[in-house]
Amino acid sequence: MLKQWTYVELGSIVDLINGRGFKSSEWRNEGIPIIRISNLNGDPKFNYYDGDYDDKHFIGRNDLLFSWSGNRGTSFGPHIWKGPEGLLNQHIFKLYIKESALIKKEFLYYSLLRLTIIIANSAHGGSGLVHVKKSDLIKFKLPLPKMIEQQKIATILSSVDEAIEKTEQIIKQTETVKKGLMQQLLTKGIGHTRFKKTLLGEIPESWEVSTIQSHLLESKSGASLKSNEFSDSGIKVLPKKAVNPNGIFNASDLDIAYTSEEIADKYSNSFVNKSYLVTVLRDLVPSGPNIGRIIKIIDEDSYLIAQGVYGFRIDSRLNSDFLIYLSNSEYFRDEMVKKKVGSTQVHLRSTEFFNTEIPLPPIDEQIKLSRILSSYDSKIRNRRKKISYLSNVKQGLMQDLLTGKVRVPIDDEEVVES
Repeated sequence: MLKQWTYVELGSIVDLINGRGFKSSEWRNEGIPIIRISNLNGDPKFNYYDGDYDDKHFIGRNDLLFSWSGNRGTSFGPHIWKGPEGLLNQHIFKLYIKESALIKKEFLYYSLLRLTIIIANSAHGGSGLVHVKKSDLIKFKLPLPKMIEQQKIATILSSVDEAIEKTEQIIKQTETVKKGLMQQLLTKGIGHTRFKKTLLGEIPESWEVSTIQSHLLESKSGASLKSNEFSDSGIKVLPKKAVNPNGIFNASDLDIAYTSEEIADKYSNSFVNKSYLVTVLRDLVPSGPNIGRIIKIIDEDSYLIAQGVYGFRIDSRLNSDFLIYLSNSEYFRDEMVKKKVGSTQVHLRSTEFFNTEIPLPPIDEQIKLSRILSSYDSKIRNRRKKISYLSNVKQGLMQDLLTGKVRVPIDDEEVVES
């Protein structure tokens, strides 16, 4: 037992009130926001309710919640609500600290956050969605120091969270600026005063209208691997989910799938490396958010591309970075939406993709435009690295401070005041 610390069961210091089970038929377009698990994950869209309700389901800003049913690493676990006042939906507990409990809300939040992995591992469910019973959750024990030490620990951890939040805001601002700049640069270029009307809209006079097909040297379709042909090791497979708006494929950012050498040999024409660009022309999401986006491989490995993924090489008249940025532009995304077919599993024919018309500046201007946009990507990547660093710092501090392994200094006057 730590000196001056006690261990308490969660149920002895809080009451857990489950949210109301709203029916979809009760959802309205106006009224009081219904706080759902998706909102805990940052979704700004709300459903609303305009009927009678029990006050116990009402939540306000900075209330402490616990999503007892959710995805590991995201929604499952504790949350300090930062959104508008609203009504709590089912699958989420609101935590009411008992009057007799000597615990700070912020300290309780970080204590539960530290225990979330342990709670999730003992909960019901698989590798993704899990849920924990109230009767099990209230039995988890928390180490509890005096109030003054709780406050100091919570202040230290809050300062790290504030730094993370500020960095996230800077990233959002940078992304907004980049988006506006992309729209300007990829349609108007830099310093042009003379423009011409085309089917793509107004573009600089020195630009051409072209297609990817006009610059295509080679294309490859993905391997139609069956579910039982994947393995835990062997030949790396580049999946559909690797294609993203960032324009870069980094194997370390994904849980890479594998297949055996024997199976891979059957698909020898479906291998790509960094000399290829990669796109996806099939999506399980009906809106097809990533169809036609283009990425490049930045490591030296070769990959077997999965079904729905295409690899291709282009000639030197079309800069690969310029094409990647273009694939994320408003014009190109609209074209992909127009051309995709299907409902549940949408897809785009490869001929439709490669024959999409694109604006084509002179090669030196393509490179210049790409470098300008790349500078913003570098800023965003550096900020994300900072968030990763701060998150690791926070994890270390939680483990040290919330277990008493490292004690915060408390002077005599503070002990008397507490």
